[in-house]
Amino acid sequence: MGRHCCHRISNRDRIRLMTVSTMINREGRTKLAHSLRQLVDGEITTDQFELFELGRSGDIAINEIWYYATTLYHGLYPYRLRSKHALFQDDREQLERCIMFLNSELEYRWPPFPRMIVWYWLFLIGVLLGSASIILSQLGLHMLAAVLCVVASFLILLVWLCSKHVGARNAQAFWRTGEREVWPFFNRVEYEQAMISAQGNH
Repeated sequence: MGRHCCHRISNRDRIRLMTVSTMINREGRTKLAHSLRQLVDGEITTDQFELFELGRSGDIAINEIWYYATTLYHGLYPYRLRSKHALFQDDREQLERCIMFLNSELEYRWPPFPRMIVWYWLFLIGVLLGSASIILSQLGLHMLAAVLCVVASFLILLVWLCSKHVGARNAQAFWRTGEREVWPFFNRVEYEQAMISAQGNH
């Protein structure tokens, strides 16, 4: 998955560092709406979307919608959301709502998305330890390899159990904040008003 150079703050790190604000950044929202449209229509690759510059506007809608979009594809290699990689209909409709929200003047009233950064890194460490145990075993260091294998298995199991429980609990708390069916709009009233406004602009 594409990333900024090491001396720059990544999008994901910037999201965690930014404070919640109701400020609306019209320029930033317009740019993200355009990038989302290109992503949905398969005009840019997932890697190109990852490189979208969030900036420092403080508009949480930009950060949260960008983050949500990155969860709809894998980062093993860059590709376009076409053919076998096309989005499911529900996901496409969700991103269409995101574009509509970004084109509105509504404040983002949801809390930040629950993120599983800690569990991700623990899982990665478990995988690396497991790989190291295989290499050590091939080198004849069977005792050390066995220890690393046990630690790796424990970490991966711990991540699976805890992330499943904590992730589900955090997600439930998040979606109780507003009306899930119309996210990123806070409720159906906002969504319907935005639809009327969008129709009037055509």
